[in-house]
Amino acid sequence: MQVANRRSKIILSASILVALMMMMLGGRSVVYAQGSPPPGPIVFSGLVTVGGFAAPDGLSIVGRIKPLLRTVYESYPQKTSGGKYSILAVGPPSSSYLYSPITFHIVPNAAYDYIPAEGIAATETLLFLGGPGTKDLYNLTFPALPAPPTPTPLPATPTPVPTATPVPPTPTPVPPTATPLPPTAAPVPPTPVPPTATPAPTATPVPTATPVPPTATAVVAAVPTVVAEEEQSIAGTCAQTGVTDMSYLLAGVALLGLIWRKKSRN
Repeated sequence: MQVANRRSKIILSASILVALMMMMLGGRSVVYAQGSPPPGPIVFSGLVTVGGFAAPDGLSIVGRIKPLLRTVYESYPQKTSGGKYSILAVGPPSSSYLYSPITFHIVPNAAYDYIPAEGIAATETLLFLGGPGTKDLYNLTFPALPAPPTPTPLPATPTPVPTATPVPPTPTPVPPTATPLPPTAAPVPPTPVPPTATPAPTATPVPTATPVPPTATAVVAAVPTVVAEEEQSIAGTCAQTGVTDMSYLLAGVALLGLIWRKKSRN
């Protein structure tokens, strides 16, 4: 228990020291010098709710005091982190600020430049009674932030469309298709043909001349013609005609005999 109290005292002392150093370095308020010493600061910390939700990171929160006929005092801003604020030291430079209300405001910064310059006030207020002192778990509640302005769209710069360069199609190599070849007939060696004996030319029989015996030619003996009288003449003519017929008959018989003899020999 004693260790915890010592730690609380150390934290309180450190907070007061930080607040005093900040006041010595100067504040935003412009005040007139007074004969009495300035009151001690009060250091605030706690949760921050904006529009019913935990405050986003990076909001700047300040404490202000506005006494009658005096310049407004504003503390150094502290930024929110994880929905909280801490070490917000409120310490005006003169005792003339005593018993005046402290108000808390969200002020614009680089990340939230669209917040009004006078800031957005919290619903919580507290009379400044002087310090030094701390206010832990002093939660602040703010209304919703204004909507950020819609950025003005810039005129669209026409983007040059690159002209497509026609690329000739690359021929795709087609593998040659093997064409089935018909089976080739194996050469058959010629069968040796034995030499054929050439028949000797047949001797053409030459007809043998058949000896023909000489045919005896009948010679008719000349019959002396006697010129006689008319009766003898007629008789002689008839007799000569009969001899001639006989000669023809004998000649025919002889010829037939030769022919028959020749045939019989053949």
